[in-house]
Parts: sequence; C-alpha cells; structure tokens
Amino acid sequence: MTNRVSRYFIKVPVFLALLFIITNCVQKDRNISSANPTDVAESPAAVKPNFTYSEIDPVEAYNRETTFEKCYDNTKNYLHFDILDQVPRAYLVRHERDWSKKIPIKCIQYAQQKYRGKFARCEFESDKYTYVGRPCLNETYTNLVYNAYHDVSECFNVDPKKAYLQIFIESGFHVNAIAPGKDAGIGQFTANGIQRVGHSLINRVERILSESNSPSCARIANIMGKLQPDDFKKENRCVMIAIPQNPYRSLVMHYLHGLLDKIYFTDDFLEARPELKGIMTDEIIGQLSMLAYNRGIQGTLRLIDGYVNYRKGSKQPLVTDDFNLWQNLNSALRIMKKNEGYRKYLISVINHGVAQKVFVKMSFAEYLAVQEKPYMALMADAKDLVDGRFGPGTCYE
Repeated sequence: MTNRVSRYFIKVPVFLALLFIITNCVQKDRNISSANPTDVAESPAAVKPNFTYSEIDPVEAYNRETTFEKCYDNTKNYLHFDILDQVPRAYLVRHERDWSKKIPIKCIQYAQQKYRGKFARCEFESDKYTYVGRPCLNETYTNLVYNAYHDVSECFNVDPKKAYLQIFIESGFHVNAIAPGKDAGIGQFTANGIQRVGHSLINRVERILSESNSPSCARIANIMGKLQPDDFKKENRCVMIAIPQNPYRSLVMHYLHGLLDKIYFTDDFLEARPELKGIMTDEIIGQLSMLAYNRGIQGTLRLIDGYVNYRKGSKQPLVTDDFNLWQNLNSALRIMKKNEGYRKYLISVINHGVAQKVFVKMSFAEYLAVQEKPYMALMADAKDLVDGRFGPGTCYE
C-alpha cells in the first residue's frame, strides 16, 4: 500500500451511504454468548467425533488433517508467548459454527509458509518495532489469524475467498509482516492508509459492532481497541502489528479501505469519466479497487487515464474486455517475460506513438505490464501456487 494518497474525501451523502452499507452488512441475528472473550471453549480437536470420517463436512475434514510447526528454538516463539499472555483463549479455538462461509485453515497456513518478506516485533502498540525472524507457525498463532480473518468476513458479510489472494501477496497472512516501505501488518498499512479510513469512520464502525449480537462482530469489538491521533504518524507501525489488537484491527481496516475504494470507483470515478460508464462492470470495479489498495487512488487513476489517453490518441475504441485484468493477465505475463528491449519499444510506442503514427493494441493489463506494475501478476503467481497445492477454487474465488 505504498504511495497511498488521501486527496479523495468522502462527500456527506456517500459517507452516510457507506454507514448504511456497513450497518446492513454487519451480522445482527446471532446469539452473542459464544463471543464472550472470558468464556473458555473446548478445542474442536479435543472432542471425539460421534460420526464416521466420511460424514464430516469436507472443510472440517480438511482442517483435521492440518499439522502445525513445533518450534523448540524460543527465539521463534515470540508471537506464541505474546498471544498466550495477551489474547483470551476464546480467540484461539476455532469457531467454524459461527461462520456461514469458510476456507480450510491450510489455505492460511500455506500463505504463511510461502511468505518471504521481513518481520517486526512490537510488544505494545505504542512501541517502536524491531526486526525479527519469521514467527513459529504453531497452532496458537495460525488459529488466531484464521479466526480473525473469518470473524471479519462473517461480520461484514464478505466471502472469505474474495480477499485471499490479495492478502496472500500483501503479507502472507502474517500479523507482523513489514515491508521495506514500512507497510505494516496483515493489511500492510502505511500512515496514509490509516488516514484514508480515518478516525470518524472507525469510531462509527466500532459503535455498530458493539450493537451487533453476532459472535464474530462481538469478538472484533472486544479486542481491536481504538486508534489515536498519533497513529497517523509515519514512524508508528506497531498500531497495525501489536497483539492483541491485531490481526483484528488490521483486517477491519483492510475491509473498510477496500470498501471506500469500491465506492469511489462506482461513484466519483465514473462521474468524472462518463465515457467509461458503459464499460465498467462490477467485476472490473472490484479489480480496480484491488489495484488501488496497492497503488493508491491517485496512482491507479494515473494508470487508467494514461491508458485511456493512449487508446484515444491511437483512435482505438475502448471496450469492457480491455479493462478486465484477470481476463488479459496471460498476455500481460508474456510481455513481462519478454526482453528489456521489447518493453522499451512498447514504452516508446505509448509515449510517442501518436506523433509517429505507430500503435499497438494493448489491454489495460498489458499496459500495466509495460509500466512494470506487476500487482495482478503477483496474484496470478499466488493463484498458480495455491492451485498446484490444493486445486482451483479451494481458497479463493
């Protein structure tokens, strides 16, 4: 989420509409009792099933096959000890019965195993982080992340498969992932990313969550804490890393940030670009929102407007299929694999083709590849990895 820009401010009607959307998305029809963090639930793994293996739900059967790391080097167990010290046990046993949709825990575990970025340690949210090695992927840690991801998905009525590939490449579902640009936490937030969501919206969402009788919403409300004005400071990254507020806090912020981007591309974006109104579908708006999460709104707009101007200058009409990133990803990947001379040639065509009357028809995905913006390609790589391990559609949609 580098280069996040906060020039887009929500207009009052849109802000009220956003609150209406959130209010209606939050689950309100469940008993809150199972979400009490002081309750101690028996671990599903400790319960002897009263049915045969073939009668187990496929996801539950898949989860039962999961094995976890056992780390005897305590330097790797820092998150394990932090979690045991600060997180109530109710957050560490899985709550599949509270979720209408779920993915196997192996999906989360695999993303954690494949992540090759850096990690930070934050004992408290007010701390300055220190670099550490990868945490031990034991059951305590993975269960916490698994619960948080599904609680946020359930509370806001989102299919957990929707964001899987995005978080896979952002942080590998690690609470304490940190990027060279200081993007932090499971949602890889910067100060600008936090500021884009803003205190006012967070405070309102906290009130909505506290009024819900959904176990998932209650678990969120009881643990994610409150953001303070100083949390917008560039050097403060522990607010998105520290236990116990995270990963719940960062995942709620991830949801709200994505929702704001989607509203922007549905509303103001098309209002300023009426020629694209008949071209943009809900699927493409979702893809642009995903791109904006990485590039920022203004960075994404520069790419879109540059592409539109190129197509207009070459007198090539725009159609819906041109903007479908997933549909055109394979051709974009081929461009990225070409030699540097070919890419420089395409850049020259984009920059000077109109004057030279030399044109190449490119989809938006191919245009991004020429500009060396490989975000969707990274997700395609993640998709291939997950498909190869579990089969298509197991973890993502």
